[in-house]
Order: sequence, then C-alpha cells, then structure tokens
Amino acid sequence: MRNKIAKTAERHSALGDDLRRKGEWKSALASYQSAVEAGLGEASQHIETLSREVIDTVTTFDGRHMASVDDALASNLAALVAFEAPAGYVALADTLFSLALYREAAISLICALSLDQSFGPAMDALDALTLAAKHRQIDFQLAADRCQLLPSEHGYVTAAPEAMEQLGLRLGHAFRDGGSVISAIGAYGFAVSAMPSHDNYFHLGHAYRRGGRLRAAVQAYRNGIDRDPTQPEGYFYCGEALEALHDLRGAMISFEEGYSRGLSAASEMWARLAAKLHETIFHVRWTSHPIEVDTPLTAVVRDENAETYGRLASELEKEGCLSEAVYACAAAITHRQADPAAEQLLRKVIDQHILAGKESILLQAGRQHVFSAALGFQPIATDVLESIALRLGHAFRDAGLFVPSIAAYRAAADVSTSPDTFFHLGHAYRRAGDHESAARAYVHGLDKGISAAGFFYLGEALDGVKADKLSVAAFTWAMAIDPTMIDARRNVDRLQRNIPEPARLEDLVVPIPLSDRGTVRRAIIRESASANESLPSGSFAWWTKRESYQRVGAGAMSPCCDLRLDDGGYTFRAQNGVSLAFEIIAPEKSRHVVKLLCSKPQTGQLRIFHRTLPNGEQQLAATLLPINDALCWVSVEIEKQVSRSYLDITVESTAGSASSGDIACIGIFTHPIGRNDIWGAFLEQIDYDSRLSDLRQRLRCR
Repeated sequence: MRNKIAKTAERHSALGDDLRRKGEWKSALASYQSAVEAGLGEASQHIETLSREVIDTVTTFDGRHMASVDDALASNLAALVAFEAPAGYVALADTLFSLALYREAAISLICALSLDQSFGPAMDALDALTLAAKHRQIDFQLAADRCQLLPSEHGYVTAAPEAMEQLGLRLGHAFRDGGSVISAIGAYGFAVSAMPSHDNYFHLGHAYRRGGRLRAAVQAYRNGIDRDPTQPEGYFYCGEALEALHDLRGAMISFEEGYSRGLSAASEMWARLAAKLHETIFHVRWTSHPIEVDTPLTAVVRDENAETYGRLASELEKEGCLSEAVYACAAAITHRQADPAAEQLLRKVIDQHILAGKESILLQAGRQHVFSAALGFQPIATDVLESIALRLGHAFRDAGLFVPSIAAYRAAADVSTSPDTFFHLGHAYRRAGDHESAARAYVHGLDKGISAAGFFYLGEALDGVKADKLSVAAFTWAMAIDPTMIDARRNVDRLQRNIPEPARLEDLVVPIPLSDRGTVRRAIIRESASANESLPSGSFAWWTKRESYQRVGAGAMSPCCDLRLDDGGYTFRAQNGVSLAFEIIAPEKSRHVVKLLCSKPQTGQLRIFHRTLPNGEQQLAATLLPINDALCWVSVEIEKQVSRSYLDITVESTAGSASSGDIACIGIFTHPIGRNDIWGAFLEQIDYDSRLSDLRQRLRCR
C-alpha cells in the first residue's frame, strides 16, 4: 500500500517537473501540492522554489518587485500563487489598496471577478474603490495593456473582457463625477480596449471633450458610429465636437445624419448652424427651416462641387454680395477648371459692376475660402485665387478705383510666387501716391526674381520718396542687367545732380535693395544707417595684396565693399602670370566692369582669362588704361550668372613664362556697367604713386 502511495506521489512530482518545463507553472504547482499531500515531502521544496520564481515575475508599474514592497504583500502573493482563487485576489487587493497601489488593486479585483463574476467580496471591494475615486480620495490611471497580475503565459487568469469593461466604466464614471478628467479618459479607454462598443466609445469621447481634446473626441465618436451607424446620438455628439472645432460644415453634416435617424434635436442644431453660416456671407439672418429647404447654401454643405458653388455664386451676386460671389466662383473653378458658368459670372461682375457701375469689392489677403473662415470647407486653389485677384485688380485699376485695386493685388500677392504680381501691387500703390509701400512691394518682387524692370520700378518708387542715392542705385542695377535700358540711364543722369561728387572709394558703393541671401531689406528707403547697422551691399571694392608664389591670406578692403576676398579670395602664381579668385556680391544677371590694377610687363601684352567659363570662351576682351610707366588698369566685362558664384581670373603675358615675374596685381575695382562716367571722374582725381605707396607701406606690399 505504501509503495502504491509513494509511486503516486512520485508520479505527481514528475508531472510537476514536466509542466514546469513547458511553462505551465500554475498546473505544476498543483501537481507538486498533490505530491506533498501524497507524502512526498521534498516536493514542498519545489513549491517554494517555483513560487518564488512566479512572484519574481510580478512587478508593479514602476518596475519594483511587488514581493519586496511589503511582507504582507509577499504573503498574499505566495498564497495566491500556490492556490489561485477569488478570495486570494480580494485579500491581495486589500493589501495593495493599503499601500496606495490603486491600479494594481483594481486589476486584482477584476481578476477575482474573472474567476467568479458574482463573487460578493470582490463586488463590495469594487464599490468601495469607485466610491473613493468619486470623492477624489484616490486618483490613478488605468493602462489598457495591463489586465493581469500573475503571468497569464504561465497559466494564471487574465482579466475577462466583461470584468475589464465593468471596471473601466465604473471608475470612468467615478473619476468623471469627481472631476479627474485624465483618469476618466484612461478608465474609459480601458473599457474600450476590452469591449469596443459604440456606448463605450461615446463615453470616451465625452471624457476627451471635458479635457479639451476635441479632435480625439471626434475620432472616438466616429469609432462609435462605425460600430453601430444606426445610433443617432453618436452623430449628435460628433456634431457638437466638430462645432467646437469650428468645423461648421462637418457639424452640419453630422446633425443632418442624426436627424435622418429620428433625433429631432439634431434638426434644431442644424438650423442654428445654417443660419450662422448664412450670416457669414449674406450678412442677413436666415429664418427658414434649412433642413427642409434645398437652397444653394445647403447644397454646398451637402456636396462641394462646381455646380453647387456656381448656384451659390449666382445667389450671392443677386443679393449684392459681390466679394463673396467672386470667392464662390473661384471655388467652382477650383473644382472644375475653366467652369463656364463661373467664368460668365466673373465677366458679369467685372463688366457690369466694376467697369460700368464702379462698385468696390475688397478682397482679403490670406483668405482662401468662400466663407470668412475655413469652417470645414475645401480651400480655393492658390493659382485660381491669384488669377482671379489679378483680373479684379486690373479691372479696378482701369476703373480708377485705387483702394480696391490694392486690396485685389495684395490678395494675389499673398499666394503668389511670381515677381510680376508684386510689381502690379507696387504700381497700384504708386497710383494711390504711396511710394514707400510701392518700394516695399517691388523689393518683394525682386526677392522672387531679379530683373531689370523690377529695379527700374524700384528706382521710380524711391525717386517718389526723394531717396536720391538709393534711387540712383536701383536704376544702376537696372542698367547692369539690361545695358540698353535708356530710361534708366536718363534717370541716373537726372538724379546724379543731387548727389555730391565722390571723394573716396566708399562714396562709390552702389547699395543693393536685397541682402546677399535674397531676403527683403525693409529699410531700403532710409538714407543712412546707425553705427551698429551694416550698410547695404554694393559692388565696389579696393583690394591690395602682397606678391607671393603661395596662396596668401585676407587682403585689406574698404569697410563698405562687397568684393569677397577674405577666406575665399586669394591670389597665386599662374604659369604665365597671376591668378585671382574672388566673389562679387551683386544681383543675378548683372554685368560688371572689373578693373585690375597691374604692373606693366617688360615684354609682351597682358591677356585676361575667366577660367570658370567653358573652353573657347575663357579669354575676355580687355582694355588697357595706362597710368604711368609702371602701372596700368586692365578692364574687362563680366556677367554674374547666379547669386553666389566665385570668379577665377588669370592675368597672363603673351611673352611667356620667362616674363611672368614682371606681372603683379596690386588692386581690384569693380562697378556695374553703366557707371563708367563716375568712375572716370573719380580715377582722374587719384594720385596713384602717393596712394599706392601708402598702401604698400601699410600692407607690406612691394
């Protein structure tokens, strides 16, 4: 008999070992317990070892081992591991609650209810937990991914979805009533993760709305609607949240869906929003019941397309709401390119209202919707808006209506990347006598694209505010880009009389109305700058370097120069002469005269090569201007192709390398084409021998 009992105990122990290897720890502990009861005392050691292993896998949410927190907690866990039962989970929950581990206590209770859904002590403990949450005695957040205490992968219970839903809803309501919005969101999310029903999603949406998370609320309501599209309340809730987000169109569609499913309150909400929407464009109160009337406005709400916007545009034009009619036409063309009805209405507005009736329409810069704000409707395409705004601007200009023409051009410029749009705006400002604003508009246009015409317009605007120096500068850059621009030359000749003759190199600087990065300079109409403000860039510079066979460091430059020769500019010996690399900061496409002050070679002639040009185009036509027996100017013309580009210029002698030592480049002057007269007058005043002697001494040049 004893042998039979011993064999039974050993069989239970062996089964426990096998279950333990398979990871079925709960069943293994039961087998070890059966072995102990059958008289195999050594199986109790297996129970103790495996129980400790189970307990060590159980941690709190902050990562601490629960068994190390409190002795009573360790005892509860040990008992529960050995024999998982509802009473054990309730006892564990009591201990966890006393240690302020409320989340773990809540999960312990739903584990108890998962083992026995009608277990009275668990229900009583849950009542106490929710009551404490309602009265704000406790506050914690449930995590949707935590629904067990003991490891379910080793055979222990996982919270049942029904128990999770019950806990989430009860705690959600308690936290909501107690004003703990964040905890309520977590609790309702816990319920949704267990049972994603429409009601649970609606509870979650309400919690999001209380917490100000309106977009999350809308998504929760829509998830609930997807679960059961027949429930009208979901559409009503979603409409309220969309209205709070200022999405009137989305709200009206939701309310209409709710009304169509039998919720009469949704009809009243629809009517209120329709009246509000009507007022934004018709500017009068709408008194009819909108849900029963098919009007142009309700048609747009239900379906945005060319036809509905066309009907709305016609209605707006009849009511005298011309600017709104124009935006409605633009919306129609956005949905269908070259929409015939919209184009016909636009021509009517231009021909009958603007040109014939001289009626004003003030378009708003930045507005891209038919209504005063987005309100959930699709925006108008920027190219359509720009095109229509330009058409209206031209019409107002031709009718002599300056203020609405400026408004129209500003609306076009707000969405435009074209320089011409800003030039139209500048012209409108000049017609209205606001030359300062015109100058700023022209600068914005030049920032979009450099052109001779843009600089010419800028020169005219600056002339209007009597900024003679900057006006001459703008006309100069116009000539530098297009040397055939005779009107720019005439303006320079006229305005030059008001500018003192240059007395030093700095007086020859020609300011550029754009910075070297192409950004707009707001202060272009100021004649002077403070001591701490750098002057606008120009294209004149004086540079002197010492002669060397090696690359040398930075040369000396005048304070206002823009000839980049610091870290990037250098000079070194070439095969038959000297090579220079430098950058001219000047507008794109501008053409410049580069004057190199060189020593005369003893034999041969000087030749200039631009090494960055393609082969066959590198040699430049050079003009030699003798100064004395030792020095001469070598003048060439160079076009600046892009905003940031280095020039690689080589000065060589036709006599060959034997005479290369006779060539030295002492200085560089640059100026835009078209200013030769000022340079000529200035160069005649220079005493080169004394000036260069002083420079050589200061800069240790030979």
